[in-house]
Amino acid sequence: MKKNFLMLAVAILTALAMNAELSQSVVATLTHGSTITTFAGGNALKEAHNAAVDGDAIVLSPGTFNAVDITKAVTLRGAGAAALSLPDLPVAPGGSTYITGNMSINIESTSHTLNIEGCQFSGIVTFSKAPATSVFKTRFDKISKISDAVASISFTHCSIMFDRQSSDFNKNTNMLNTYANYFLFNPYTKATNCILQCVGSGWNECWSASNSEPADGLLTNCIIFNDWNGYVRPLFANCTAYNCIALTQVNINNLSGFFNNSSNGTNIVALASDVLSTTSWPYTLTEAAVTTYLGNDGTQVGIHGGPLPMDPIPDNLLVTSCNIASKTTADGKLSVEIKVSTAK
Repeated sequence: MKKNFLMLAVAILTALAMNAELSQSVVATLTHGSTITTFAGGNALKEAHNAAVDGDAIVLSPGTFNAVDITKAVTLRGAGAAALSLPDLPVAPGGSTYITGNMSINIESTSHTLNIEGCQFSGIVTFSKAPATSVFKTRFDKISKISDAVASISFTHCSIMFDRQSSDFNKNTNMLNTYANYFLFNPYTKATNCILQCVGSGWNECWSASNSEPADGLLTNCIIFNDWNGYVRPLFANCTAYNCIALTQVNINNLSGFFNNSSNGTNIVALASDVLSTTSWPYTLTEAAVTTYLGNDGTQVGIHGGPLPMDPIPDNLLVTSCNIASKTTADGKLSVEIKVSTAK
């Protein structure tokens, strides 16, 4: 691993030393085979993507990058999104990676996967078409849709806000230890140790099927948080739940029939105040609830339980900082300081 650090650091230093005006700039590092190319500045992600081909990797330093429409099946790695998505949990070393602006993902390639890790997207993201997609430790401030033209998509340790007007669902969506906020729930979701929150409206159609097409979602060890004061319609027919808790902040009777379509005896309804110590991030359970409300593996329900408890810190190789002197010395030397780490 140290050898990899050294190779990457040397390659970055060589490329950046050619331009002394990149001082303290955000950096995107493109890896294609054994060739490493760096780009700096707000458009660094766009420039790296333009130069990439399917299968390449782009590593982003902490800082803010302008969004770009993704049309290539690349691996996109940032420094983390912990600072805003999980304020009460550790912050990623060196800060977080922010990608600002609306963007679409429209990839024709089927021979590679799309991988995203450790980024925060502050604009609207639209998944129009993509091969198998894996998203890890990433925050989306708004996803407008995930169409069926996305072969499959998995979210692990993510925070997701789904567009309140969206009803375009992917039937191959998997979530693990992830928080998702819906206006209209994706009834095909397979979720384990997640928190699924519905903002609701009217009679709260969030959880109920609006058409005759059967849903086949599977929810295990999840907390389903209904942010609505009135009666809550039952969970979708054919959307099965095991060891899940449906919560309300007001009247538990409003949830009395929520699991009618999944009456296997393992689900309960409860008041949020009896289960959660906080009704916002990081949604930790009360001391009593940690040992009372258990999933099928004997650990607590929600994002902090299961075999892979929530941890926002990225595991991948990161460029944590890049500082370059604005001028060379009298003898023609340029001072360059680059820090690379694995974050863990």
